[in-house]
Amino acid sequence: MRRIILICLSIAFLSFSGCSTLQTTLEQNKSLESVNDFPKISKAILYSKTLSWAARTYNSANNVIQLKDPDTAQIICRGIGGIPDMIFVRRFSYTMIIDIKDNKMRIQFENIQSEQIGDVGGPDMKYQWDEVSNHLKSLKDSLMKSIGDTNKQDW
Repeated sequence: MRRIILICLSIAFLSFSGCSTLQTTLEQNKSLESVNDFPKISKAILYSKTLSWAARTYNSANNVIQLKDPDTAQIICRGIGGIPDMIFVRRFSYTMIIDIKDNKMRIQFENIQSEQIGDVGGPDMKYQWDEVSNHLKSLKDSLMKSIGDTNKQDW
């Protein structure tokens, strides 16, 4: 009997000691920003191509696009992403802010949070932050590719 209790305590100790090494992602590190130059593309074209990209990228673009202001050339989207984690997908929400000036575009990802209450993974944990940021960077790369793809206009 004593042996069984000792084995159970050992298993419990090893299980909890593994959790103590989990590090959280600092709040100031949970954002991404990039500035891209488009020397030959006007502000109006950048704005319309960005809206077109959002409509094609998101299943429900009308729900995702929270603000589209042609005067300030700002687009704000609230999206949900997912990263695989063993047998399930960890979902997280984010805000993507796109500001456009002549020949320049700034993309910011902010307010990145786990979708599950009490989740011990996703953007809140340092070990999965790389996957979350890679997902967001692939969104940005998709937008850059869509803006730079001028072959579709000469159909």
